[in-house]
Amino acid sequence: MDECDNRRRLIELLERLCESDRIRLLVLARKDFVIEEHSRNIFPCEEMILDIALKNGDDIKFFIQDQVRKLMEKEPALAWMRDVIVNRINRDPRGMFQWAKLMIDALQYLDSDESDEENVLRALEGFP
Repeated sequence: MDECDNRRRLIELLERLCESDRIRLLVLARKDFVIEEHSRNIFPCEEMILDIALKNGDDIKFFIQDQVRKLMEKEPALAWMRDVIVNRINRDPRGMFQWAKLMIDALQYLDSDESDEENVLRALEGFP
């Protein structure tokens, strides 16, 4: 749904599909005002709407810890910044494993002369 050009039309289609007893839907999307507003009409029960970001935070934190540990094994020059890196990546994953993975992956491509704090933080802050 996130990449849909005409969300309102998609919402209308979902509303029609929900009228059927033979169709079950699983809708995945980032938080979006239009989607949230209309999903209340489509899915009348609040428990039918699940915010994954609220549910997988501990899993993402574990993933980040594990991946940063592996990064430190490959890139020992970054080991002294381990806590800074973990804290920065943990600050804003918004429930997205892929976002955290991309941030960690970006650090693997720093040259050894770019492993100072300023360049590492610049690489981490460069992500949206």
